[in-house]
Amino acid sequence: MQGIEEKAEFLGALAAGWREAGRLDVVLLRALSDLAARSHQDSEVGFDPWDVADEMGRILRRKWGAADSRETIAGKVREHWQRLASETWPRKCEGIRQAFAKKGCDTVPALDRIEGGGQGNPTRYRLKWVSVQQENGASHQDHEVRDAAPEDDRRADPAPASIAQVEYICEDVEDASWLARAFAAGFRLFGWRRRVLQVLFIGGLLIVALSIMLVALTMVGKRSLADSAYAAIGAGVFAYGFWSTLGHLLMLHSWRIALAPWWMQSLDDDRLIEWRCPPRFADKSIKAVRYTATCPLCGGRVIARSGGLRHAWALMGRCEEAPAAHVFTFDHVLREGRLRQ
Repeated sequence: MQGIEEKAEFLGALAAGWREAGRLDVVLLRALSDLAARSHQDSEVGFDPWDVADEMGRILRRKWGAADSRETIAGKVREHWQRLASETWPRKCEGIRQAFAKKGCDTVPALDRIEGGGQGNPTRYRLKWVSVQQENGASHQDHEVRDAAPEDDRRADPAPASIAQVEYICEDVEDASWLARAFAAGFRLFGWRRRVLQVLFIGGLLIVALSIMLVALTMVGKRSLADSAYAAIGAGVFAYGFWSTLGHLLMLHSWRIALAPWWMQSLDDDRLIEWRCPPRFADKSIKAVRYTATCPLCGGRVIARSGGLRHAWALMGRCEEAPAAHVFTFDHVLREGRLRQ
């Protein structure tokens, strides 16, 4: 898949599968993809706001902005473009890049706007195609790790591997609560952010330590059995509260990835927190992510989540259609998984 038309069509199909597919900024992206897929020559110079609005109306199956003036339509397109470029695209670009890399493409899409000047020269919007290295030089380390694998290892037993192997795609965390939004965007570990995290950890550890000391002092002071039991229960509650709130973050330094705590989770319990640092990434940060894949056995969606009691200290990929039978290992660096026997 190296043709611009095919790539644009593939991008449109990706965006159509997002949960936000009906949101107007995503509809604008789908409209640009469809326009570029139909007219490669015009995509080089971009599309004016009215062409974009017409295509958005076709996707929405209604005359979007038909009652508005040309200036109002241009303003609406500009507003949704800004949201797409500043909010949605930064969260989706990593998954898009991985999806295109999986298809063997040497270029990936990027948003581009050509500013106009005067009434006869409107602003034009387009998709620009750049090399994978240019799009994300730091993340290119992931591909180098894969390419460095021995040739024999990658080609050995190709038929069973294609059946029993999945490739994970990193997705952004959607509909994050206000507590989790900082981590959904990537909590960069420098300056005051790092200090805040240190204070939270130290404060939580001190509370747990003091509660344990209180239990010890209560028992040493020969208090009644009821007093000792209450003190022990209180210490247990503090310890559990600290672990469930911040304990998973403590695991990141050793494990690099862990299940997100309850205050970041969704109803599906599929959110993870990942420690990102050089050389794979530009700077140190903690990011809330989701890893998904397509099940090679049934075509269902595989989600990386807790391994459960059987794999208590591991993250596993489980198919939504057969979560007990279609279970895969999870490697967040290579972003691969193999069928668990």
